[in-house]
Amino acid sequence: MSRQQRNFFEGGIYHVIVRGHNRSCIFAVQSDKVFFLELLRKASIEHGVSILYYVLMDNHYHLVLRQDTGSISHFMQFVNQGYSRHYNYRNQRSGAVYGKRFTDFFVEDQRYLEQLMLYIANNPVKAGIAKSPSRYRWSAHFEILSKAKSRYQLVAKPVLFEILGFTVEEGLKRYLQIFNDNGAYLEKLSGPDAESLQLLFEG
Repeated sequence: MSRQQRNFFEGGIYHVIVRGHNRSCIFAVQSDKVFFLELLRKASIEHGVSILYYVLMDNHYHLVLRQDTGSISHFMQFVNQGYSRHYNYRNQRSGAVYGKRFTDFFVEDQRYLEQLMLYIANNPVKAGIAKSPSRYRWSAHFEILSKAKSRYQLVAKPVLFEILGFTVEEGLKRYLQIFNDNGAYLEKLSGPDAESLQLLFEG
């Protein structure tokens, strides 16, 4: 049976989730995450996709991507196949690394994007491996706030900030405001928005 075609369109923003096979660990050591970030950087350049947000957990990862001139499907194929080869070679194993094909959700508007960023940045806090989002280095939030320049610079900050505030300067102010206003792990969110996000991030 052929796989269903993904319907990504140019300019569309998508939340992508990938989990390890049987929810097992896919980033066992720090060098795995370093290798993966380098794959993301290369894929963004080669496949015309902007990385707006991300977090790497031990057994899964989240990306927020905008399809520009290229293809998110080809971007994800490049990343997941490249990382599977790395992981299997390093661990002297064969077989599936991921549980299934990646899951994707269309990000409909700015409000949803803002809530999504809060949720993604707080994943390490929810998992009990960081006291605050800014202390977890394998994330877009850490990259955005860090005074030290990351060697990867994965986040397309001009694109992200313009979505949030029309100019880079206003977008950065809006980003900081989002986290200042909602830093208590989305406690101010209620209703269907919070419920839908909770379902996305379960497990």
